[in-house]
Amino acid sequence: YLASQGVDRLDEVSMCLKVGIKKGHISLSEGLDTLVMRGTCLLCSGELLPTVRTILYQPDYGGDDYEEHGMEAPLKCKNEKCNDFGMYVTDICCGRPSIDSGKFHNHCKKHKDGGKCIGDYREVHCDSCGSHHWYSNECSNCNKRRGSVIVSRSYGGGAHGMNSMFALAMVYQMVTGKSPYADSSDEDDFYY
Repeated sequence: YLASQGVDRLDEVSMCLKVGIKKGHISLSEGLDTLVMRGTCLLCSGELLPTVRTILYQPDYGGDDYEEHGMEAPLKCKNEKCNDFGMYVTDICCGRPSIDSGKFHNHCKKHKDGGKCIGDYREVHCDSCGSHHWYSNECSNCNKRRGSVIVSRSYGGGAHGMNSMFALAMVYQMVTGKSPYADSSDEDDFYY
């Protein structure tokens, strides 16, 4: 359908948008000028009316861009005070489009039928089991099957909770002789 509307570079069209169209979440009743959703600017709460044409070539991953104020994002607020702050429309593929800075715009293309949005830009696809996990750790789903559990240091709250977690990590290392940390570069997570 997009080709019949004069869209070239079909391979560069947002996969999130393509899946949303394929699943019927976007009707294309008005062609490329079909409204995808009504939303508000993340900075000024001004109204945003993204169309298919607006987001046609938006990247499916906004994680590299959100700290740069959405320079690559296709949706820009018209309010001068927002200084061309860019935003993405995410979760189109799921039928729940929403405005995002890019931090939570992450469409995984490794699933059948074009993929799905997985949220946080730091999540990655596990090729072993097909689930998603924090990019710097091993897959917690695969670890559960092996009998390990990954626990985040931030769990437990406050210094007391962290001290307890570190004590648990030290005991684990003394008993097993293995490092409790998920990997040597990130000591925020450990096994127990």
